[in-house]
Amino acid sequence: MSESTPKRVFVMDDSTFALELTRAALGEAGIVAVCGRDLHDLAKLPGANADLILMDVEMPEAFGDDVASMLGGETSVPVYLLSSLPGEELERRARECGAAGYIEKQLGIAGVVAYVRSILGVEGHGAIEVPTRLVAELVSTANGRIRRAEGAFGRNDTAAAGMELHTLAGEAALLGLLEVARAASAGRVAASAGREPFDDAIAALRTTLDAAAGVASVPRPAAVAAQGRVLLLDDSELYRSVMMAMLEDAGFEVVEARRLSEARHRMRAGTYDVAVLDVQLEDGHGHELIDELRRHVPGVRIALLSSDPPGAHAGAGEGADAWLSKLQEPDEIVKAIAGLARPA
Repeated sequence: MSESTPKRVFVMDDSTFALELTRAALGEAGIVAVCGRDLHDLAKLPGANADLILMDVEMPEAFGDDVASMLGGETSVPVYLLSSLPGEELERRARECGAAGYIEKQLGIAGVVAYVRSILGVEGHGAIEVPTRLVAELVSTANGRIRRAEGAFGRNDTAAAGMELHTLAGEAALLGLLEVARAASAGRVAASAGREPFDDAIAALRTTLDAAAGVASVPRPAAVAAQGRVLLLDDSELYRSVMMAMLEDAGFEVVEARRLSEARHRMRAGTYDVAVLDVQLEDGHGHELIDELRRHVPGVRIALLSSDPPGAHAGAGEGADAWLSKLQEPDEIVKAIAGLARPA
C-alpha cells in the first residue's frame, strides 16, 4: 500500500448513530471507514481492504469478542474491541479472544480517532469538533431507547432493556457526555435488580439528559402518552431513521429491522400493535412476513409500505390491513399508523 493511499478501517457497531459519528470523524482524519451493523455485514469485510477492524462488544446478534475470536483465524488484520464497558473488563475480554487491543468509548470520539491514528501511524489533521446538532440527535435517540428499555422491562425482558441502555451508554460516551453514559450504564445494571431500582435509574438518566440538553441549548422532547409498539421493517437507513424518530416523538415504542431475517428475529421478541413492512427489500418482499406475523403476534395490524402513489392499493390486499405510500408526508404516515394502533 502506497503512502498516498488512505488507511481503511472496518467498524462494526449495532448503533447507526455511533457508526455515522465514527465514520464522519475518521473521515475528517483522512481515514476511510467501512461500517457494518450486524453479522450479515461481515460480508463487506473482504472487499473493505481494511488496515484495522474495530468491533463493538455487545450487540443483539453476537458478542464482538466472539466475532473477533472467529476473525482471528481468518485475517491478519488487527482487531480492536471498541466499547463503553469498563476498561478492566475490556482488557480481559480482548486478551481472552485474542484481539490486538481495545479502545474505550469513554475517550470520546476525538480520543478514539487519536487512538486509531496512533495504531495506523496516521499523522494528526487537527482537532475533531463535535457539532451541537449531534447532541440534539443523541437526546432524540435517547428518548426512543429509554422508551424501548421501559417497554422491554415491562415485558420482563431485562436483557433487551439492558441492551438498549448499554447502546445508549456507548453513544453518549462517544459524544463526551460521560454523565449520561454513566447513568445509562447504571440503568443497565438496575434492569436486573427489580422495578424500584430500575425506575430510579431511569429517572436519574432523564435528569442527566436534561442537563446535557441544557448545556447544549437543545430542547428536550415533550412528554407524550404511550401509543403502542411498532415493528418497522425498511432497508433504507435514511427513511427508517426519519420514520423511527417521528413515531417515537409521537409516543410509540419502535423496534427497527432492515431485512426479513432480522424482522423474523425481532418478531419473536415480543408483541406489537402494528407492523409496517416495506414491500421491496434487499432480501425479499415485506408481504412474505405477513402469515408468520399473524401466527406469532395475534391481533397485530399490518401495513405494507411502498413507493407507489397514495391510493394505488386502496382496500389493502396481500393480507395487510393497509397500504402506505412513501410519497405521503411522514406525518400522514404516522397518523395512519396511530389509526391502526387504535382501531375505531
